[in-house]
Amino acid sequence: MEKEQIEAITGWTAGIQACITHLAHVVAHKSGATIEEMAASFEATAATLEPQARNAVVIKAVLHQTAAGIRGNGAGPEWTALMERLRQK
Repeated sequence: MEKEQIEAITGWTAGIQACITHLAHVVAHKSGATIEEMAASFEATAATLEPQARNAVVIKAVLHQTAAGIRGNGAGPEWTALMERLRQK
C-alpha cells in the first residue's frame, strides 16, 4: 500500500470518528442522556467485543478514543454555536 493510500484511509477513519462523536453529543442533548452515559456506552461496547473478533484490538481502541472524544469539548466554538442553536429549538 502506498503512503497516499494509508493517509487517505487514516483521514477517512478520523473523519468518521469525528462524525460519530458529534452525533453522540447531539443524541445526548436531544435525548436527555448525559455525555458520560454516551461515552460509557462506547466503552461498554468495547468491553463486550470478543478478543478473537477480527481487528478487536483496533476496534476497542477506536471505541475508547471515541468515548474520550465524547467526554471532550466537541469541536470548539463551532460545537458551542451548534449546541446553542439546538437548545433554542
